[in-house]
Amino acid sequence: MKKNVYALKVGSNLLTDGNGVIKVQNILSICQQVAKLLQSGKMAFIVSSGAIASEPDKSMTRNLRAVIGQPELISLYKSFFKIYDIKCGQLLLTDRDFESRIVRNVLIEAFEKKIVLILNANDGTDNKESGYLTECADNDRLLKKAVLSAKEYIAGAVIGFEKKGALNNSGKVIHFATKKRREEIMSYAKGGSELGQGKNGGRTKFSVAFDLAEAEVPTVVVPGSEANFFLKGIRRIVNQNYQSFGTLFI
Repeated sequence: MKKNVYALKVGSNLLTDGNGVIKVQNILSICQQVAKLLQSGKMAFIVSSGAIASEPDKSMTRNLRAVIGQPELISLYKSFFKIYDIKCGQLLLTDRDFESRIVRNVLIEAFEKKIVLILNANDGTDNKESGYLTECADNDRLLKKAVLSAKEYIAGAVIGFEKKGALNNSGKVIHFATKKRREEIMSYAKGGSELGQGKNGGRTKFSVAFDLAEAEVPTVVVPGSEANFFLKGIRRIVNQNYQSFGTLFI
């Protein structure tokens, strides 16, 4: 099976300003980068947060804010991909959806049809007490589940981060993360395990990146604020020493 699909995870901080304003130019840039990837004969899917954060009215529940924000985000993705004659679709998921082969089958069909899927947890019905959303409520873990469901197609994963990568206690980027260094690197990660947008810091991202790398899917955590971060992340996966960009988990 030819591995030519790259997974991209972008968080709320890359897509919104924290006050309910969507960073439209960032979404356009992501679509441009994915379009260039498709033009080169590769494929991609996107795990995109931001639905809750894009609705500023905090008097609403997070569930209702997600219901309002989801169509706004997907409409931007669709309109920008249309510029490049690329079809895209949205796939809202719970943990239960991965219990069957449906998610895998939809992903593979989209890869074959050159349709870019935008994945997100089904935040409209997300409650921490819900057993069906214990993992998908965190989109980093959703990334892992989606990648592993179609692992034989996936050449690598790129996680956009607010920092330059995994940082040591001196604030320097750790450019290579191997499984032997897992305990050390996880000790540098900040943030707790609370589910929700922007609360996990690097901990969940690094844990997911290690898990994917151990499953033979090289994963790079890169600064999402840099121009062409997705394409640069892919180059880092293909050419491991490329500009020492981000942290490569192998």
